[in-house]
Amino acid sequence: YNQHPQEFQSGEQILVDSIFIPIVKNEDPAAAAQKAREAYDQITKENKPFPEVAAAYSKGPSLGNIHRKQLKPDLEDILFHLEPGMVTAPYEMENGFYIFKLKENIAPESIPLDTVNDAIQKKIYNQKFQTRFQRSIFLLHRLVQNTLLDRLSLIDLLRLPEKKIRDARNMGPQLCLQF
Repeated sequence: YNQHPQEFQSGEQILVDSIFIPIVKNEDPAAAAQKAREAYDQITKENKPFPEVAAAYSKGPSLGNIHRKQLKPDLEDILFHLEPGMVTAPYEMENGFYIFKLKENIAPESIPLDTVNDAIQKKIYNQKFQTRFQRSIFLLHRLVQNTLLDRLSLIDLLRLPEKKIRDARNMGPQLCLQF
């Protein structure tokens, strides 16, 4: 935990308010775009409070906390470069238009040890298991290889072409499939 603090960070987050204006089925998407533009103008030109405009126009809840890599990359670039209090122009998505207001940038924080303790123990166990497993496979391979070559009698070796003997030494466990 102390040796790898970067692995135990909450990650960059933002807190946003949002207004969602859906594109209604069987209606012209331009109607939704017009409503989104009206809402945006009320906020930016008429200085109406964002929550008031959201209550009048939005058809969905505010997004709230957003973590990096949670949204489409182009939208993430827009939102994570806003300053608190800034409002985006209407942003079109496949199902409607969004207007966002950045409330707060939330800096990454260290995740408490008691929260990640089980994950750390599991990671250490898996690393040790993998090392031991690979070592066991290597030793088993060597054992099988040596045992098979030892079990070949002199007569068997004399019957085998020289190339087959060289191949047998290099093949180890696969050798049993040939005999």
